[in-house]
This record gives sequence, C-alpha cells and structure tokens, in this order.
Amino acid sequence: MNIQAILNVVGVLLILLSGLLLAPLGVSMYYDHSVLEGYISETTAFSLTLIGGLTTGLVFWKLFPSGIEKLRDREGFAIVASSWIAMSAFGALPLYLTGICPNYIDALFESASGFTTTGASILVDIDAVPHGILFWRNLMQWVGGMGIILLSLAIFPMLGIGSFHLFKAEIPGGSTVEQMQPRLAETAKILWKTYLALTIIEIIALLFAGLDLFDAVCHTFSTVATGGFSPHNGSVGVFDNIYIEAIIILFMFFGGINFALHSQIVRGNFAGALKNPEFRSYCSMLIIGILLVTWGLTRVSPDGDA
Repeated sequence: MNIQAILNVVGVLLILLSGLLLAPLGVSMYYDHSVLEGYISETTAFSLTLIGGLTTGLVFWKLFPSGIEKLRDREGFAIVASSWIAMSAFGALPLYLTGICPNYIDALFESASGFTTTGASILVDIDAVPHGILFWRNLMQWVGGMGIILLSLAIFPMLGIGSFHLFKAEIPGGSTVEQMQPRLAETAKILWKTYLALTIIEIIALLFAGLDLFDAVCHTFSTVATGGFSPHNGSVGVFDNIYIEAIIILFMFFGGINFALHSQIVRGNFAGALKNPEFRSYCSMLIIGILLVTWGLTRVSPDGDA
C-alpha cells in the first residue's frame, strides 16, 4: 500500500476544502450573530479551520511524493475512503468550535451526514443556527453530491495521469464509467460543469419563485446533491409555495440521475442515456414509489391534505 500517495492526495483535498471555506466565512461576516458563551464566533471558527486545513494540506502535499501514476485499485479505494474520513473530520471543526454541536462526536456526525449526503441531523433548533454554519452544512452536501475527488481531478491536471482508480472508486456507473477512461480530466470537468449548470439554473428558478438568495442557494445545494439539509426547522414546508416545491421536485429528479449519464447527455448521446438500464430502473422505481406513497397518504389523510 502506497501510504505516501494516499497522504499526498488527502493533502490536496484539504487544500481544496480550505479554499471552499472562504464562502461560509464571507457569509458569516455578512450576517451578525451572537456568540455562545464559552465558544468563539463563527467567523473566527471558519478562519482557524481554514488556516489549519490549508497548513495541514500543504504539509501533506509537499512532504509526501504522490506516486499517483502507479496507483492500483486498492490504493484508489483507500484514498477515497481516507479522503471522506479526513473531510468529515475537517468539516466538523466549525460546528464544534462555535458550540453549535456541544461535542466533537456530534459535530463529526453532522459533517459526515453532509459530505455523504445522508441528510440526518442532530441539530434541534435549526432556525437559531448562524447563517455561516447553515451555509457550510449545505455546502458540504453540495460538494459531497458530486465528490471532492472529481473536483480535484478537474482542477489539478497532474492528478489525471494514472488516476482512473480514484475516479472508478469515487462514482458508480459500471460500463458507463469505463467508457470515460480515455479523457479522465476532461470528463471530470464535464461532470462538474453539468453539476454547476444544474445548480445555477435552480438558484435562478427559486429566486423567481420568491426565495431570497440565501435560502435559494442553500436549498439548491441540498437538492442537486439529494441531501435533504434545510436552513429551516420546517424545511421547504415553511414557504407554503407550490412553485418552490415543484422546482425542487424537478431538480431532485435530475440530481438523482447518475452524473455519468449527465455526461452522455451533454455530449449529445440522448439515445444512449434513455436506453441505459440504470436510468430506466431509476424512473420505474421513482414512479412506483410516488404512487405507493401517494396512496398511503390518501389513506391517512382522506380529506386531500396528502
């Protein structure tokens, strides 16, 4: 096992995540929130986490040679697993340092739930959480929805050589993924461009539907990643707006599609995407699930509230 290559890539990912922290840091500076007694402000927490992550990442990146061109499948899986663990540990720090999560284990749970797009939360009164932390929760889901490994492959061309093992370990897709191997860095860029396009389009749609910019961005991050985090206790229900709900339903459908298929669609291979057995199974299960849940809700609420 090439431990040095694993630490090298983890270092690169920590550098990337540290850069992403600039966004919630800016949000925390824009909104004014009180500081919990005995803890530090969210602005300070984000700053310390950014500095710590950037320093650790640079040390790992410079100290350990990559050797990534010699990676095997097992090392690719080890890098992906190590990266998810490191990201979760890193992402938990702002939640713990601000006191939003009273202990580090709770913060780690929240962070892991975000990056893995699980959507489970230990927070009780979400509406009382500072805006910067709320933005970070949803940003973690958005990054996890596509995969930080793919982001690194798109931004750092040096990782494109011999890095197919990372790509294969990171995303599903079977033969669809195998077909992407010849131009790996280009494929990663296409996938992220598609992801960004879906994100921007949904944000604009939600703004037109009546959401403010903060809510539109946070709910978009959660929707395209199919994560489920919301900056409100009542989630989307607090808006009581059928247009907002319809937009989110549509983009949840798009977000649930394998992004390897999105790549085919962007390249104009519509027939291949429609014939894909995974896509057909996805649509079939979705339709059956909607019908069953709707039937169940009408049985519970026969007055039409379902």
